[in-house]
Amino acid sequence: MNILGGYEESDDETANEHSEGPTNVSSALATIPVRPDIVEYAREKRQTPADILATVDLETAQLVLPMYGPVRPSQKDAGTRLYQQHRNFELGHVLNCQEEDGRVLEQRLKDRDKERLQEVARLRDEKRRRTEKELCLPALGTRRLVNDDAGSEDYQGPWAPYEGEEARQARYKELMRENSAAAELASASKVAEEEKKKAEKLESRQVDAKFVFHLDEEKDYMGHSWIAGPRVPPKEVDEYALPKKVVHSYLGHTKPVLRMQFLPGPEHLLLSCSMDGSCKIWDVFNTRECVATYTGHSKAVKDLGFTNDGKRFYTCGLDTLIRQWDTETGQVISTFGNSKLPFSLAVHPEKNNVVVCGHQNRVAAQYDANTGKVEQEYTEHLSVVNTATFCEGGRRLATTSDDKKMYIWEFGMNVVVKHIAEPHMASMPAVTLDPQGQFLVCQSMDNQVLLYEATNRFRLQSRRRFRGHISSGYAIKPACSPDAVFLASGDVNGHLWVWDYKTCRMLRNYEAHRGALTAALWHTHRPSLLATCGWDGNIKLWE
Repeated sequence: MNILGGYEESDDETANEHSEGPTNVSSALATIPVRPDIVEYAREKRQTPADILATVDLETAQLVLPMYGPVRPSQKDAGTRLYQQHRNFELGHVLNCQEEDGRVLEQRLKDRDKERLQEVARLRDEKRRRTEKELCLPALGTRRLVNDDAGSEDYQGPWAPYEGEEARQARYKELMRENSAAAELASASKVAEEEKKKAEKLESRQVDAKFVFHLDEEKDYMGHSWIAGPRVPPKEVDEYALPKKVVHSYLGHTKPVLRMQFLPGPEHLLLSCSMDGSCKIWDVFNTRECVATYTGHSKAVKDLGFTNDGKRFYTCGLDTLIRQWDTETGQVISTFGNSKLPFSLAVHPEKNNVVVCGHQNRVAAQYDANTGKVEQEYTEHLSVVNTATFCEGGRRLATTSDDKKMYIWEFGMNVVVKHIAEPHMASMPAVTLDPQGQFLVCQSMDNQVLLYEATNRFRLQSRRRFRGHISSGYAIKPACSPDAVFLASGDVNGHLWVWDYKTCRMLRNYEAHRGALTAALWHTHRPSLLATCGWDGNIKLWE
């Protein structure tokens, strides 16, 4: 009721307002003030000369305006060239993708010739199949041989051959022999052509091998070669000690050093390979200088390996070549490969002419260095084969791959003896055999070093894991002391880590190299002498 009363009281005021006369009502929309933040947003989205991206829609009239931008006043017609460079018609720039008429015509002729050859081959195969069919089936109207005596032993009845069947069969067999001979000839010619192309490809990648001897004389006063060891046999060491300091640094490689190995026997020389495409031999005990340099790869040298007598060694590089060198003269004895990138190399411990390489094409190839041909291929991996290691005196072969698996092979046979694949496994790009031949020391990509048995069942030693360092991303080769007491490895920061081989307890951590430490190597006859190489191109001796 109070609401109604309020309406009644306003009736008189309303009547007085209407009594003043008619008023004009505007039909225009009311102007709504713009919020300040929207104005600021529009001001922020306004284009400036420094902008390279348009965040608002531009009008067509703005797009066809002349181009403005920084030009060099010293250049004649700089503004015109800038305009022509970025815009060759009114609305933008059109890139001319047309090729030369000669190249287009050449490609068309090649395609036409290829189509003609395919058509000729198709017609030839069709004619051959038609001829074979005609020879197999008797012609229309041909009768069977008459054989009506049912009591005869030669009675064939309705299964009697057609007339001229023997001649057709003889002609058919002759045609099959001709086709088989032609197919064998074509296959042999194709294989020969592929071998020729492969040889030409390998020859094109080869560079002239060079050998530089850095000492004054290659023989001593007694006529012994420079690779001959000391006359006094090395003393046997019963106990090894931890290295304490760097006693020498070898400088000579211009790029990272990937692998190294002591000369078998007295181990008075150290061979190293680098990404600069060269291999160098260093003196270990006397002058500790670079003795010789071998250059024969156009790209990085990935791995190396001595024969058991040390008179020869093998190298494999990213130029897909595998080379056999004479250690003393530096002469290249043989060069071979399969045109695929090799990632690792292993020399048979007893057969010096047999070498196994893990390749990029998921194959571990076994070569005969005397002929340069592939004797056996191990083809079960699903990715790049990273390492190949001989076990049990050369009877077994262990390979690891990026497919996170380890295969144990019977040497000389494409038969997997042991298939190791677990969900927790990671890729293992570096593997070494301990001096006693009992375990495979594997550097895993999950920042740990694992041990696998190198005999019998090849089981993982799950309780012996070496952790604490970061090695993921690099193929860092570990080393075990000859008495199986210490284990040395590296990390991506260039630190040298030494563990207790039995308890897996970390003993020492040294700052060794700038960049990743790529390999460690323990000397067999000298106590506590350890060699390391790294990404900085240096080789260091610790003692």
